[in-house]
Amino acid sequence: MKKNETNLKTKHLLEDSDGYFACFSNVGTNRKNNEDIAYYSLSPYGALLLIADGMGGHRKGEVASKMACDTLSYIFNSNRKTITSKSAKKLLVKGFTKANNEIYKLSNTQEFNEMGTTLVAAILYSTGCYILSVGDSRLYKMKDNKLTQVSVDQTNIQFYKETGRLKNLEDEKKMRKLLLNAIGINPDLINYEEYSLSIDEYDKLFLCSDGINSVLEDSDIESILNKKATAKEKLNEIIDTALERKVLDNVACVLWER
Repeated sequence: MKKNETNLKTKHLLEDSDGYFACFSNVGTNRKNNEDIAYYSLSPYGALLLIADGMGGHRKGEVASKMACDTLSYIFNSNRKTITSKSAKKLLVKGFTKANNEIYKLSNTQEFNEMGTTLVAAILYSTGCYILSVGDSRLYKMKDNKLTQVSVDQTNIQFYKETGRLKNLEDEKKMRKLLLNAIGINPDLINYEEYSLSIDEYDKLFLCSDGINSVLEDSDIESILNKKATAKEKLNEIIDTALERKVLDNVACVLWER
């Protein structure tokens, strides 16, 4: 996808709520192929937002991320019932499980050995949203102009933070980040993170691959998302900023705002 290409739809999320969406993905400044997918889908019952960041190299990562996106999209768009917190979780777990099984099976072939992908997804419905996450792609919420990370990175750095082995930001910057979990690396879906938000807990939802937060601080993202601009313009600025800072990884992001 080119620098300023977007898949943008401005529609009503639900009858009583104006939902504005934008999503972008970019190859970055160092890679030859883009393994990141940014995606959203609207249905009469709600909305699906997701980021998938493929891994495996040599075009394997982009296969894994596309498989995850296609699987979850199909399951979400096949739903013909009112979505609740309980059914949103059921749809997400079903999609994550099916994607994991299919990617794991393919990753055991010679051509796609060790293929996998991160996956963070949210289903929005009339009273809130439900979120599942595997890996280190992130979901943030914004409320009253304040950005807060909701998802928890499944990385060695996060583990060391939680166990007190990382004391400051300088130590963190010196450490090589390792992913501890991903879709398709285990025969069964294990250790996914899940979160539920009521609709009064957020005004915006922002999802991104780790390429974004490798070069932008949370304060940078918060400042851009608080600007008086369209969802498309805000994501354009986030991607442009990442490219200006010579991001080495692929980048992808999705924004929903009320």
